[in-house]
Amino acid sequence: MAKYKIFKKQNNSVFEFFEIPNLPTSYYSFVSEKVKEGFNQYTFTVNKFLQLLNVMTEKDYKVTYIDLLETDTEFENEINDLVLKQEIVSLREKIEFLDHYEEVDLKSISFTYHSENSNQDFNFKIQNNGVIIVHGDDININRRLFKLIEESVLHYGE
Repeated sequence: MAKYKIFKKQNNSVFEFFEIPNLPTSYYSFVSEKVKEGFNQYTFTVNKFLQLLNVMTEKDYKVTYIDLLETDTEFENEINDLVLKQEIVSLREKIEFLDHYEEVDLKSISFTYHSENSNQDFNFKIQNNGVIIVHGDDININRRLFKLIEESVLHYGE
């Protein structure tokens, strides 16, 4: 398992994906160091998550779980029932409706991708704080993932 954090270079639209060191130093020290180097943290709002959801599902990534920031078991069950059935249009509509009329924040979205080349599933989770948790170490798939994330952000705007 590896963890990455998305940053955006200050004063331009260059995105960088840095692996979070697996050291005893804190996450906050890591982020602070990147900010000193001229990067801003990149975070996901509900709208950015929905844009990412569109791009990822168009590219054959499957949503496997959505975690809410605040516990609402009923809503979370409804959302993840749609995830289980892969009813992406209904899922998106439900999240958009509730985001518009109620205070709903997504904590993370988990995805899986089945690689025909290795006949394995590639699993990852994207958190609202811009952290990507990747299960697997295929650098080519990681690069493809980062490219798709950047494409979704740049294509649909920030």
